[in-house]
Amino acid sequence: MKNSAFVSRVMSGLVAVAIIAALSQPPPRLSSRVTLEMLPNPVVMRILCKSQMDFMADLFWVRMASMASRAEAVDEHAALIPMGNLLADLTPKFKYPYFMAGVMAPVFESKTKTYANADEAIVLMGRGLEAVPDYSRLSVQKAYSELFMKHDAAAAGYTLMRASKQPDALPYLAGLATRLLAQGGEFDRATLFAQEMAQSDDPQVRADYEIRQKEIELERRLTQVDRAVVEFKQRLGHAPEKVDELVAAGLLPAVPQDPFGGTIVLLADGAHSTEYKGRLRAFMQGDY
Repeated sequence: MKNSAFVSRVMSGLVAVAIIAALSQPPPRLSSRVTLEMLPNPVVMRILCKSQMDFMADLFWVRMASMASRAEAVDEHAALIPMGNLLADLTPKFKYPYFMAGVMAPVFESKTKTYANADEAIVLMGRGLEAVPDYSRLSVQKAYSELFMKHDAAAAGYTLMRASKQPDALPYLAGLATRLLAQGGEFDRATLFAQEMAQSDDPQVRADYEIRQKEIELERRLTQVDRAVVEFKQRLGHAPEKVDELVAAGLLPAVPQDPFGGTIVLLADGAHSTEYKGRLRAFMQGDY
């Protein structure tokens, strides 16, 4: 009898441990200020708490909001990522955790001049846009993070291009998407998208994107000139004064033509058109 009772207690203990293990995930590495000893397994949660899923998600959402309000150190901000992923597993279309993690998780580190947690936040926001593709605010935040935190204009352009195709999209997203795609070197994709937009029934939109196609082509050619200037400096040790020097050095096959009818000239901040002022680039921090 004693042996039977002992075996029963051991088996009960093993079952309890198994249940706890099934309901838990490995704790994320956090600081002493943030305690997340265990997060529930979302698969088990969906089975055991199916009828109470919204209530359970609300509890974790409140916890996440509380964590965000108290976060100071990098790892405390990082704690928002696993919590956001848990909420995405439990209630994929609950959009606010994606945005909160996208805004609050990244932290600028002055020593490295980089944003910690930015990659994880961008991935989580991408997951959110798969579940809630018409959430324009999240698209803008994701594109902001890709551009300013990761310096990836092309990725930001693709994010806004997809967002611009959603019903009731913000009207400026398509134009900004073509600008960022061009800035990121995705000239063919930018041109195709501008051509698509130029099929609009709105005469003003058609006119705007016909001009945008020229702007994209001009930016392509100015970028080619800029690259040739860099190589010229590396070879000869000084900057060229005119585009003709790049042709003479064999770095360009010919002087690129300006789609707007002007002339491409070299200035201190890069190649420019005498007819069309500025470059097809997004305003960046530090430009003012």
